[in-house]
Amino acid sequence: MKALLSIKEIFASLVNTFVFDGTPKGKPEQIVFLTMQGKIHRNGMFRYFDRDTLALVVDEERRPWFLIGFENQTGIDPDMDIRNLKYDAAMWRSRCRKMTVKT
Repeated sequence: MKALLSIKEIFASLVNTFVFDGTPKGKPEQIVFLTMQGKIHRNGMFRYFDRDTLALVVDEERRPWFLIGFENQTGIDPDMDIRNLKYDAAMWRSRCRKMTVKT
């Protein structure tokens, strides 16, 4: 499944289906695949993760429009949406710590 989601035409089709109710607003040439890896602290242990498929969708002028990711599951996980939020928050926190503020 991960290999299929790395094909821009398929990814754009899923974005159009799930985000835009089938309206063809996202095009394959607007998809910029990203990698996301990190670790979160859970149940007293660090858990390493990487997003299966994450992409920045840009507009016609190549400006960032939105981020979207898809996670594959081998079984039903009722907490998958919460896990994804934690993954995204951990990555955001990591990136913010690396940023410097100029005054």
